[in-house]
Amino acid sequence: MSAALEGLVKKLLERPRYFTGAALQTVAAAVELLNDLCVKGVKMDMVANPPIRILVVDDDLIARRAIAGALQMSFEKPDLAENGEAALVLAAQQFYDVIFLDVLMPGMDGFTVCSRIHKTTANSHTPVVLVTNYTDSKFLSQCALCGASDITPKPFLKAEITVKALTFALRHRLEKLKTAQEFIPERHESGTIEFCPA
Repeated sequence: MSAALEGLVKKLLERPRYFTGAALQTVAAAVELLNDLCVKGVKMDMVANPPIRILVVDDDLIARRAIAGALQMSFEKPDLAENGEAALVLAAQQFYDVIFLDVLMPGMDGFTVCSRIHKTTANSHTPVVLVTNYTDSKFLSQCALCGASDITPKPFLKAEITVKALTFALRHRLEKLKTAQEFIPERHESGTIEFCPA
């Protein structure tokens, strides 16, 4: 995580035109996550066990390959979908740690797909990052309404995609770990088991 963040900051310094509000939010979220990972009880193999699963959805083959290529620098090959319908089929069958989703697609747009993904059993809480050319206030309100976790403006730095994927995947796994630890059974001297905060 720290190496990916360092790589992103270096790229932002080399290419100031990518130094946007979204990029700053990505850096801030990654720094906050690093702080949260430095606590007792966090597994060192959280990234690899099980491997992080990612879905990339984009009707544009070049954009889909660009995001997949950026992710393959740090992760196993992501699953790919060329439209919303294909994405929903995959999301109904497989859990993902994070989903990168284009907004403007023929047929079902990214907002609708995001809402429907969150209605699946496997991915009801999976972070969805919308990939788009738009960042106006109307667009941002639509993002919030459909349950998107973040946006990535086009064009993007590959390093930013990697940091976003790591940040959202690890944050999601940390939250699941915290939830599980809140219900660790505690055995009392009397022999009874009681569920209580860890």
